[in-house]
Amino acid sequence: MARRLVVFPVMGRRWAFSAVFPTASDGKNVPVGSVRTLLDKFRSTPQNSDRVELISEFVSDKMHEKFTAWGATPEGSIRNRVHSIGQRLLARLGPTESLLKSIHKDTGLVEIVYPQRINSRLVRRRVRHLAMSGEVVHRRYFYGSVAFLPFSVVLGILPLPNVFLAWNLFRAYSHWRALQGSRRLSYLVTEPSARSSDTEGEQRKHSTNDLTPDVKTHTNKTHHWVLVPSDKLDTLLGSTNISREPINEAVIEEICKEYPLEPLEIMKWRDHKLPIKSFG
Repeated sequence: MARRLVVFPVMGRRWAFSAVFPTASDGKNVPVGSVRTLLDKFRSTPQNSDRVELISEFVSDKMHEKFTAWGATPEGSIRNRVHSIGQRLLARLGPTESLLKSIHKDTGLVEIVYPQRINSRLVRRRVRHLAMSGEVVHRRYFYGSVAFLPFSVVLGILPLPNVFLAWNLFRAYSHWRALQGSRRLSYLVTEPSARSSDTEGEQRKHSTNDLTPDVKTHTNKTHHWVLVPSDKLDTLLGSTNISREPINEAVIEEICKEYPLEPLEIMKWRDHKLPIKSFG
C-alpha cells in the first residue's frame, strides 16, 4: 500500500505536510461494524499485534459513534454541551497528529508531491525530520496519557458521564497511532543502507500498483519513497515559497481541489503553534 503526501510552504519556513484523502481501495478505514464482525476478523487474524490494532480500531469507532450521537441530543443538554466542548478541543489538535496517524504500518511506499522549484533533498530531509520529531513528541504524550488513566477511572464515581476517561482513552489511542505512523514514515524515508537486510527483504514484498500512473516513472526500487516535483503546485503557489507572507485561503482552496486535501488541516499548518521544533 502506498500513501501520497503533498508538501508545500504555507508561510516562510513553515510548510504543510498533508496526506491525500484515502480511497476505498486502501481498505484500512472501513469500520469493523458489529461485535460479531469483530470476532470473525479476530479469528482470521493470526498475529497478536494485528489483533490488538483491530480491537483498538473497533473501540475507537464505537467511541466516535457515541460522540457523534451526543451532538444530536437536544440543545442545552449535558451531552450536547460535552459534544460542543469536545469539538473545540479537537479543533485545537496539531496537524502533525492527523498526518502521522494516516501512515499505516502496512504502508510500503510514500509518494511525496512538492513544488518543482524546491530542492528534492530538502523536501525529503524535512519529511524525515517531521517523522523523527513526531516519534519523540507522541511517545512522550502517549506515556503521559497512559499514566493518567487510573485517575480518569476514579472520576467515574461522579454522577455524570465519565468524559475524562473517554477523552483520556482517545488521546492515548491517538498518540499511539501517531507514534506508530511516525516510526513507519521515518523508516520509509531513510536511506536503504541504514536498514537491516531482514527488514529490507520484508518490505520488498509491498506492491506499488496503487501508485498513480504518472508517478511510476519516478519510482526507485531501492527506496521506499517517490519524490514527485509538480509544475501544477508551483503554479498554484505562485511566489509563496519565497515570501514571508502566509498563504491565503483562496490558494489553499485551489490546492485542496487539485489534490484531495482538507482545507482546515492546511490552515492548521499555517496558523497552529506546532510542538515540533521549526526547521532551519
